[in-house]
Amino acid sequence: RRADAEPPPSHEGALRLHRRRARARAHDRRRARGGPQEQGAARPGPLPRPLRGRPAARPPHDGLLAGHPGEPPLEHHRRAGRRGARPPRGLLRLAGRAGVTGTPLKGVLVGFGKVAEAAHLPAFRGSPGFSLQAVVEADPARRQAAAAALPGARVYPTLTELLARERGLDFVDVAAPPWLHAPLALEALGAGLHVLCEKPLATSPSDLDALAAAARKAGRALVCVHNWKKAPLVVRLKELLDAGASGPVHEAHWHVLRTQPAADAGGGWRLDPARAGGGVVMDHGWHAFYLLSWLLGKRPTGAHAVLSPAARAEEEASVLADFGGVPASVRLSWRAPARGHWGLFRGPEGSVEMLDDRLILRRGEERTSHVFREALSAGSAHPEWFRDLLPDFADAVARPEARAAALEEALDAMKVVSLCYGAAPSPARKRRG
Repeated sequence: RRADAEPPPSHEGALRLHRRRARARAHDRRRARGGPQEQGAARPGPLPRPLRGRPAARPPHDGLLAGHPGEPPLEHHRRAGRRGARPPRGLLRLAGRAGVTGTPLKGVLVGFGKVAEAAHLPAFRGSPGFSLQAVVEADPARRQAAAAALPGARVYPTLTELLARERGLDFVDVAAPPWLHAPLALEALGAGLHVLCEKPLATSPSDLDALAAAARKAGRALVCVHNWKKAPLVVRLKELLDAGASGPVHEAHWHVLRTQPAADAGGGWRLDPARAGGGVVMDHGWHAFYLLSWLLGKRPTGAHAVLSPAARAEEEASVLADFGGVPASVRLSWRAPARGHWGLFRGPEGSVEMLDDRLILRRGEERTSHVFREALSAGSAHPEWFRDLLPDFADAVARPEARAAALEEALDAMKVVSLCYGAAPSPARKRRG
């Protein structure tokens, strides 16, 4: 290192390189033409050359960068994108619209439970391209909480009443419990509004097919909240795999361990198949399936599962799925002794392992660790992930191509969920009263 170079940072986001002395092979020397990295330096380890047409992987100390100047602050928010990277086209159009008319996309929040209060609301507050005009909440106590949290916003007991009285809206954000997702989204699409909806987008394939048909007919965006794609560790994992860190992946594993279902404001509906649509597969499995498809760049082609205690009431699941010829094992549990995440992606040139708060890249005798400040299993609201998803929603509002891709991703997640449940019938669901 040059004498005038700054010393490497010592914070926990630094990279740690571990090397054994070994004679370099010819093809390793060719890959390392950019110069060796110093052992122990807090700099990115050597990565393979980027694939043609893909940007080179950025050097993350912890996968995170500060927000751009002028952005409103958001508690615990950390940006995962590169500084200076061009925003999605939909966000540019949204910014242009706001710059010309001074009016962001206007929407309403439907459902004011824990996820709405802890994730959706703070994310929208930190996103100047969006404006919440009203809240829909059936429970009187939660309506009072919404009115206190959003002074000046109008609060309604039903979406039907809101749609009869409000004008000039652009979108609906559905954060109600799962059994209400399909009817609420269908009503919003029928009113000509774009829809952003918590997962699962619906609790049965037939309901999701009906939603997809309604969205296509209306020419409106129907986007599921796939916010785990915005976790900084997952963003970095995607970059490594896209850059060919392990070579073409030929084996994948993904484990999600919880000691119990997440708390909710609806009387424990996660343990009621009639309201949740299923158990841990519908809950955490949905996230796992769209993540694997996105990380591998392949659509699911098959799956089967062993469930305990029973399909749609399962608290544990072992899934073997196929993503375009890549076998993937998925382990899901609400009975684990401790919370945690683990993943592994193997290829002919190495592997990338995920250990909850770090990524470990192994290539031959070299090991590179990417350590993050927060473990994936820490917390469940993640308002910063939801905020980073909003530009994707704006892109889907602006572009039919992005709209179709977002819908396809949700349909694929439902496909794997349905294959896991096999012939298990969909439970009778409670309808809105």
